[in-house]
Amino acid sequence: MRDLTAHLSLLCLIPAALQAQEHPGNDILTGRVTDLTGRPVADAQVGATSLGTGITRSHSTDADGRYKIYFPETAQKYALSVKRIGFSPVQRTIARRTSGPEEMTIDVQFGIRMLLSKSQQAGDATQMAGSVAMMLEEAGFNTRRAVVEAEKLLREDQRIFLPLEITERMDTANKPQASMKR
Repeated sequence: MRDLTAHLSLLCLIPAALQAQEHPGNDILTGRVTDLTGRPVADAQVGATSLGTGITRSHSTDADGRYKIYFPETAQKYALSVKRIGFSPVQRTIARRTSGPEEMTIDVQFGIRMLLSKSQQAGDATQMAGSVAMMLEEAGFNTRRAVVEAEKLLREDQRIFLPLEITERMDTANKPQASMKR
């Protein structure tokens, strides 16, 4: 019995020991992803790639828009990319500030400000207009798809609890294309 207890105790210590060895001397990239209004964006995919070795690590943001990526090295530069359906992807290059392991905080904000900044730098306002039009088109598609999927799940007696704006969209989604063009 003592041997069994000793073995179980050792097994409980192994994950803690492995976790402690997993991240020492390496970089940690943390941050928060928000939308235009400053609200957190959950389930955004944050990826970091070492520009020296090509090693990539990724993590999804939590409900507060936070992420933490443990990197297995101390690269001179990282390429950070953040993606989420409904938003334009954001890419940044992050340079190390010290020679040793570092915890770098990189906050990212999705939205039109990024597009405006890029179009001003490029001197081309049509770039921003085209990007915004694509974002609006994708948002409209996602809304229509969500309404169709919701309709599949709801019974008629449940629809009365939905806001009028949603039920109108459901009715519009069900009309044949020919009658919508009139």
